[in-house]
Amino acid sequence: MIVQQNEDEENEDDHDAGSSSITNQANVLVEVLLSKISSIEKILQSEQDGPLMQNSVTDEKFVPLGQQRLRSVELVLKMLQMKKDVLNTAIASSKIPLHIMSLIKAYPWNNFLQLKVINIWTEVLENQDNNVFTS
Repeated sequence: MIVQQNEDEENEDDHDAGSSSITNQANVLVEVLLSKISSIEKILQSEQDGPLMQNSVTDEKFVPLGQQRLRSVELVLKMLQMKKDVLNTAIASSKIPLHIMSLIKAYPWNNFLQLKVINIWTEVLENQDNNVFTS
């Protein structure tokens, strides 16, 4: 009985240390992401330099959306899913939501972008306790 109690206490100590370590890692991740908000803003701008492609319907030339901007939109979703008030406030006060909506207007035919943006707004409207986006 004593051996089992000691093992249980050790497991609880390991669990407490593990959850503290996870919390510390999450806090470090939040700090890193906060420092990257301005970089994400720049990536998500709809006007980008790059090789122009011609639209087959309107003969208008445009720079393709690209994987980096698509992945950046996905990163914004993941940041929102962390449910950290500091991140939510930083995203809401930045130009990231405006840039994302500009991308939707610039690339209305991009289904991958559309789905990611739908997921972002679903997260904001249905799963966020922070009212920073809706106010």
